[in-house]
Amino acid sequence: EGKALVTFSDDMAQACMYALPRKDENGKRIHITGPSARFAEVILSCYGNCTSGGRVVGEDGQFIVSQGVFHDLEKNNRIVMETRRRIAGKAGKKFSADMIGVTGNAAAAIAHRNAVLKGIPKALWLPLYEAAVAVATGSSKPMSERRARALAVLAKMGAPADMVLAELGISSEVEITEAT
Repeated sequence: EGKALVTFSDDMAQACMYALPRKDENGKRIHITGPSARFAEVILSCYGNCTSGGRVVGEDGQFIVSQGVFHDLEKNNRIVMETRRRIAGKAGKKFSADMIGVTGNAAAAIAHRNAVLKGIPKALWLPLYEAAVAVATGSSKPMSERRARALAVLAKMGAPADMVLAELGISSEVEITEAT
C-alpha cells in the first residue's frame, strides 16, 4: 500500500523528498536531501495504531521552537523531537508576525516528520523512500503509468479495464497496486 502511494505519480514521488541548498566547508553549493513531511504522512497512514502531531512550543525572539510527537500505541513507544528555526533574517531583523507564523508551521512540520521517521523503524520505511526517489529521479516509472500500461496491454489482449476490475474484485483503477 505504501509503495503504491509514494510511487503513484512523478509529483507524489517528488513530494516525498526535500532538497535544501547549502554550502560545504569549501564554499561549494550542495544539496542536503531526505524524506519530506509528505513522505512521513504516507508512512504514518500505512503504519497504523499510532498518534502523532506537531506544535510550536516557544519563541525566544531569535528562534521558534517546535515539538513533534509520535506515539506507537501497540508497542507503547513515544518519540518527542524538537526543532528550532530562526525568525530573524541575515541582518538580524526579526520576521513579520505572518512570517513568524509560517516559520512556526514549518518548524512544527519538520519536528513532526522527524518524530515519525524516528518512531517508525527505518527498516520499514527505507524501501518506500528508495522507491519514491527512483520514480522522482526517473529511474523507475510511477504506479499510475505502470497501471495504465498494464491495462492497455490487457485491453489489446481482449480484457477491457471493466473486466479486469471485476476479476480483481475492485471498483477503480486506482485500487490496482503491486499487491493486487
